[in-house]
Amino acid sequence: MNLIKKYFFFLLLCCGVGGTSWLLLHSHQETHPVAQGETSRPDAFMKDVLAVETDRQGQIVKTLKTPYLVHYNLNDRAELTDPIYTIYQTDEKQPWVITALSGVSLQGGKTILLNDNVNIHEKQGAHNEDILILTSNLTYYPSEQLATTDKHVTIKKPDLLVTATGMNAYLAQKQIDLLSNTRGTYVPEKTTF
Repeated sequence: MNLIKKYFFFLLLCCGVGGTSWLLLHSHQETHPVAQGETSRPDAFMKDVLAVETDRQGQIVKTLKTPYLVHYNLNDRAELTDPIYTIYQTDEKQPWVITALSGVSLQGGKTILLNDNVNIHEKQGAHNEDILILTSNLTYYPSEQLATTDKHVTIKKPDLLVTATGMNAYLAQKQIDLLSNTRGTYVPEKTTF
């Protein structure tokens, strides 16, 4: 009987140790909720990016080129270094090219924030004049082709220099609304006799 008691005690002890080990193992598994600040960690990065968007017929609508992109899951946000956006037009005019030293794409590209030395340029072509728009910061809405800022703006054309504070530029319509403090200088082309 003494041997049965020892065997039963040993079996009970093994079950207790095994059960305790199982509880300890499962209680230390990492089931932590996302810590505050975790959502601000990048989930991807890319180098030498060239993203191309086409229409249903396969025609290029716009491109994004950047040497470095860091993506964050929160707000589907991407930080861009030296971004170059090229927006192709449906008519025979030259594309609009928007450059900056840095940028942030929000909500998968629905809103683009461009910072530092922002240029919007449309080179001269057979159907358009050369135009250059300079500002420090700009918000661009690709679906509307709307570039907007409340900062100082300089617009240069071959015979015109305009400065203002604030702008709404509707690139598809080639319409630029200047918001305040507008000044312009007209420089007529020189003619020779």
